Amino acid sequence: MKVILRSLILFLALLCSSCNDSTTFEGSIGTGIDYPTRAIKIVIPFGRGGASDVFVRAFAPLFAKQLPVMVVPQNKKGAGGTLGMRHVASLAADGYTILEITPSHIIANILQRTDQTSLLRDFQPLALIQQDHFLVCAQNSAGSLSLKHLLATTDDRVITIAGISDKGLDEVTLKELARVTGKKLQFVPYKSGLDIRAALQAGEVDLCLGKFISTIKHIRSGALKPLLVLNDHRLTSVSELADVPCTVELGYPVTIKSWRGFAIRKEVPQHIRDYLVDQLRHTYNSEDYQRYATRNLAGYQHSFTSPEQFSLFLQQQFDYFSAIIQAPQ
Repeated sequence: MKVILRSLILFLALLCSSCNDSTTFEGSIGTGIDYPTRAIKIVIPFGRGGASDVFVRAFAPLFAKQLPVMVVPQNKKGAGGTLGMRHVASLAADGYTILEITPSHIIANILQRTDQTSLLRDFQPLALIQQDHFLVCAQNSAGSLSLKHLLATTDDRVITIAGISDKGLDEVTLKELARVTGKKLQFVPYKSGLDIRAALQAGEVDLCLGKFISTIKHIRSGALKPLLVLNDHRLTSVSELADVPCTVELGYPVTIKSWRGFAIRKEVPQHIRDYLVDQLRHTYNSEDYQRYATRNLAGYQHSFTSPEQFSLFLQQQFDYFSAIIQAPQ
């Protein structure tokens, strides 16, 4: 019955969102160089409704304002973000396909899940744009799991928590939370945010692990109830989260965050890479994006992150997640 209910919920959600699958955003500004002359695709390596998808579909129309051509977001979900990465690596290095990257691509490198394609080896980072908090949420309904039950020291029940994909950032984060808390937390992977919310509503899982940018609207609508923020302090600037405990105040030093940026094939000509970086910088510094970043708690970096700075950040993230993944369970 739960499977039938989830299928119905997911069908209705996909029906409501299907009109946006081929969204394009028109550009209007000339460049003075031989690029771009046709639409630029941004590959989102995850499914619809998740934080990565939400971010690109908010950023793309602002980016398009800086360009003379259309910007087309395209979902290529699967294998913890690596299918999308391999897809971009298989295309011509002509600058017309940009890859959205997240910590899941770093984790794939650490776990050696991509023998033929590597983020650090095969791609050139363009810009780190956004960082994001993790939240543990429950369905906002009678009988849903509470924080007390989640952290109960005498409860031996296995708690199922939904997240995006397997062997990616969400699974690594939940395993670290389980290790530090000593609780029996079982990660249940889904392909998209839409799948997760349908599963939670149908009662297939107890809780979900989500990012602020993709869960806050569902918290504000009353669909989700936030239980815990993975951070070193409460997010008091957000009224809906002001009273939600953080991990550190409860004695659990788990503060893993997500981030999102853009990368391109290393073989792309330098003048095209320079042009894209400039337009990403203009978009990042625009009033529209800064307003969006403030509203969605996405503005942790105080200035635009250059490719060189982003490269150093990626290496730091490699070391950071290597230590977490290699920690004794």
